Amino acid sequence: EWAVTSLAPNGSAYGADFSVGIDGSSAIHISFESIIQGNFGQSDLRYATNAGGAFQLETVETLPAQSGQLHGALAVTPAGQPHIAYRDGALHALRLATRAGGSWTRETIDPEGDAGFHASVALAPSGALHIAYRAAAPGDHAGRHQADAMETAGQVDVDDPPPLGRVHLGGRH
Repeated sequence: EWAVTSLAPNGSAYGADFSVGIDGSSAIHISFESIIQGNFGQSDLRYATNAGGAFQLETVETLPAQSGQLHGALAVTPAGQPHIAYRDGALHALRLATRAGGSWTRETIDPEGDAGFHASVALAPSGALHIAYRAAAPGDHAGRHQADAMETAGQVDVDDPPPLGRVHLGGRH
C-alpha cells in the first residue's frame, strides 16, 4: 500500500522539477523548486529526506524573482550525501549544491553561455559526480557534460544536440 506524504503547505505553488534519489540505507531524498507564496517569481530550491525517520524539509537556496525555472536534478551517494545541480537564471549559470556535515555549500560550475538548462546528475562507481545540461546562449544549443574534479576534470561540449532537446546521464529518462 502506498503512503502519501505532503511536503507543501496548502496554497503554496510547489512542485516543479522534482528529482528523487535513494541512498544505501533506503532513505528517500527529494529536491524540487517552489514559488514563494506572495512573491511570484521568487523561487526556493527545496530538499526533503526521511533519513532520520519522518520527512524533514529545508530550503537549499532562495533565488530572486526573474531567475526562471531551476531545472534541478539530484544525485545521492550511498552514504546519503545529496548533490543538486540547478540553473540560476539571475546568474545565467549552472550551480551545484552539496550537503555535507549538516550544511549546504553552493558553487557555480559553469557561468558560460546561459548554462544549466535541463540538468541531469549521476554518480560514477568511483564517487565522481557527472552533470549533463544545456547551455542556451543566443543561437547556441550546445549540450555540455561536466565531470567533477574527483575524476576526469573538464567540460565536454556535445556536438549538435537537437534544438530544445535534453541531455541525460544514466537511466534517468
